Amino acid sequence: MKKTGRKIVNKKNILLSLICIGLIFTNSISACTIFTSKQGDTVLVGNNEDFWNPDPIIMVYPPEVGKFGRIFFMFEWLPGYWHPFGGVNDQGLFYDICSRPYYIPQNSTNKPTFEDGYLMAYALEVCSTVDEVLFSSGE
Repeated sequence: MKKTGRKIVNKKNILLSLICIGLIFTNSISACTIFTSKQGDTVLVGNNEDFWNPDPIIMVYPPEVGKFGRIFFMFEWLPGYWHPFGGVNDQGLFYDICSRPYYIPQNSTNKPTFEDGYLMAYALEVCSTVDEVLFSSGE
């Protein structure tokens, strides 16, 4: 009976050791996280950016005539090209980007285009709800 128990413990130790060695020699995994919490009419959001560039910047745009105030969290994607990965406006509209497998848009003809091709920058400028974003983007 003791030998059987000992074999199980040894197999567990070997398996645990192999898992640890595998984790040590694998590349790191990047996985952004977005989380929310709601109580009554209050919704809180937060996010975690797992990105290779450790030096993000925050761009603050005060409200202007016809544009909401907004904040963007940006990373330098290519040298000299700063890309917003998340943001929020003074109306409470929030977005963040997460990775997903490559996707080819369907039905993309006859839809509006946006300055610099970036829908979310436009959305935070002029939209206060998700429904407004969907309407302005042609869904």
